[in-house]
Amino acid sequence: MSDRGSRGGRGGRGARGDRGGTPFRGGGGPRGGGSFEGGDRGRGRGEYRGGARGGAYNLPYRDSSRGGDRGGRGGRGRGRGEARIYNPGPVPAYNAAVAQKENDIEKAVLKAKPPAKGPSPGTAVLPLRPGYNTQGSEILLYANYMDITVKGGVKCFRYSIDIGPGPDRKVPSIKKCKRLVQLLLEEHFAAERGHIASDSRANMVSSKKLNKVSDDEESTDFRVRWRAADETEYEENADVYTVTVKFTGMIAVSDLIDYLTSSNASAFFANKSEILQALNIVVGEYPKSRTDIASIGANKHFPLNPGPNDRFSLGEGLEVIRGYFVSVRAATARLLVNVQVKNVAVYESGSLPNLIGQNPTSKSNLERFLKTLRVVVTHLKDKNKKPVRREKSICGLAREGDGANLRNRAPRGVTQERQPRQKIPFGAAPNEIEFWQEKPVAPMTKPAFITVSYWFKIKHKIDVDNRLPVMNVGSRDMPSYVPADVCEVIAGQPAKMKLSANQTAQMIRFAVRSPGENADSIVQQGAPLLGFSPTTNNVLKAFGLQPIPNLITVPGRTLQAPFITYKKADRKQESRLQPRDATWNLRDIVFYEARRAPTRWSWVVINPFMTYKRFGGDEQACMRRIEEWATNVRAAGIAIDSRPTAAGVNVAYGRDENPQRKVDAAFESLVKHRLDFILVVLPGRETFLYNTIKYLCDVKYGLLHACVAADKFVKGGPQYDANVALKVNLKLNGTNHVVGGNQLGLISKGKTMLVGIDVTHPSPSSARNAPSIAAIVASVGKDLSQFPAQLHVQTGKQEK
Repeated sequence: MSDRGSRGGRGGRGARGDRGGTPFRGGGGPRGGGSFEGGDRGRGRGEYRGGARGGAYNLPYRDSSRGGDRGGRGGRGRGRGEARIYNPGPVPAYNAAVAQKENDIEKAVLKAKPPAKGPSPGTAVLPLRPGYNTQGSEILLYANYMDITVKGGVKCFRYSIDIGPGPDRKVPSIKKCKRLVQLLLEEHFAAERGHIASDSRANMVSSKKLNKVSDDEESTDFRVRWRAADETEYEENADVYTVTVKFTGMIAVSDLIDYLTSSNASAFFANKSEILQALNIVVGEYPKSRTDIASIGANKHFPLNPGPNDRFSLGEGLEVIRGYFVSVRAATARLLVNVQVKNVAVYESGSLPNLIGQNPTSKSNLERFLKTLRVVVTHLKDKNKKPVRREKSICGLAREGDGANLRNRAPRGVTQERQPRQKIPFGAAPNEIEFWQEKPVAPMTKPAFITVSYWFKIKHKIDVDNRLPVMNVGSRDMPSYVPADVCEVIAGQPAKMKLSANQTAQMIRFAVRSPGENADSIVQQGAPLLGFSPTTNNVLKAFGLQPIPNLITVPGRTLQAPFITYKKADRKQESRLQPRDATWNLRDIVFYEARRAPTRWSWVVINPFMTYKRFGGDEQACMRRIEEWATNVRAAGIAIDSRPTAAGVNVAYGRDENPQRKVDAAFESLVKHRLDFILVVLPGRETFLYNTIKYLCDVKYGLLHACVAADKFVKGGPQYDANVALKVNLKLNGTNHVVGGNQLGLISKGKTMLVGIDVTHPSPSSARNAPSIAAIVASVGKDLSQFPAQLHVQTGKQEK
């Protein structure tokens, strides 16, 4: 833990941030680990809980394996062993000038006194920090930040961009706006292009004043002709858009530096956010302009051709690629660039038939998977017979109702009886869709209805695969069908869908890394990708910015681990432990308090055929394992009989039967036994079954229970069983351990409540009317062992 970090940018009279970890005020980025995007984890509990690690009684929920109903989340799946320490060579000393400035500010803050009458009405004043680092031992830490120097005298001219509707009176899409901004700069600001950076939509900044734009309150309109990125020439009747540019002010980065080097704790700088916004636009310009980089969102950038160590297949047509988030931050006496490792799930690029082949699912699911996917069609040629690659977006598969308005207008000279079939089967193949070809193409001799398959054979000399559905790359009103054979998936497209259980497990396997690995990636791959090394890109040079492509060091402090109190095996005397390396040993100790003994308990085995298969097909082996689990739970301090006190239930169901109904009937039959506890053994990590059991036990019948996955439960062992016992004891209203004395400070007095609140929003694959779920938990005692929860279902995508 760090307790002393460099001060960040100031807002009002806020107290200086902790001296450690993050070198700026107001929170920081992740500590190692990395993060991932794409898909959605869903709203329930995760189902990727592995077993505990080896070693007797090392408390798993404080180690790398975390406790849970289903045996804890387990390790990282790669068996990498100890985390590697980042060691690029000689460790650079902490910036002496920054340290001196921090000390000056510290003295000023400690001497400052709040106004006797308090702040004036309507003003927000944060309390001053009462003190600074005094505990623990000092250490020097690497942080995922880089210094960025600013050349004096460089000014930034800010402009707003407003793109009007097109000839169709529709507001251009985000993707089209990005292209229109590119065309605006190419057509009207070619001479100044190297000095301009934009966010590709609403703002741009320039290191030079743009003479074509009025510098007063008046805006300037520019006519921009449309040309797609894959077109080399403008069409004769190209659409024309009106783009309005307005000068919004000039800013000097040196003013922000002057503010950051001030030791006045109460100083305030009104233009801080505007300058940081401009700097972030400038830093993001280089990767956004590169055709071999995919920029997702405002500040996340991913290579389209990553190395083998920076990509990983998730299966079912998706892969994960590693990229970087970049952001300019204000810190004490300097500006810093924060660089974080990011991971995103994307569609696998290349042949569309290969992508479809990895998704052997229903046509409706396939359409949902492919909808809005951008592809390049490869069958077109220009007037010189040279191949032309055109980018298209998949609207969906062919279906009945496509082009309904067009069918009401028969082609000239076509009688009613010669109309094509009105019904198009959903997901039709190329040989199942006909269209009217007015101009014959050899070997045709007259106008006729022909299939898409036949057209590609005679016109483009391509034999298409009639087992694959055609893609509609037009719209429902104006369909345009192409075979999957001529489509190539464009790289770097994020998968905006919920990942499957297996895909999420693979994503976690790839994304979870040691801080040392992330540090190496940031310096060796991230810095070149962002244009920081081996030389600074020209855009940064134009604005007088020079990033130093090495991680900075910050001072931190290692604090003493708190003492944790359990009970000795006799349940009378207390036993105090002090964690070492975030682990401690449960040997010969029990939970601090087990308030309720499950005198009547039983078990439920879901899908016994698959579950007992984990035990070598031996049902009795599973029963012995259940009894072993009960014995180990009893050893942890919960007074449970080593054998079930009521008959268990096997819930079997066939492939065509409804498992939810069978599971419901099983738990309903157990209600009459008035059981205190039920151990539920699942065949694997089936999310649907798990959620069903949670609903039935927690909501419908009120049955206290714990779930374990057979593939982890079969391996078992004291550590795994103690891991499950942690949750069981809490469900029994017990206390696993306490942090006694005054170690919790104010909380130990029993008058302070810890509250957690969050809102979970629908995932991209959820129904349109799916609600958001607000949840709150709060502690109810000084031991912080019980956190009752409450849920509230509300209108989707609202933060309330």
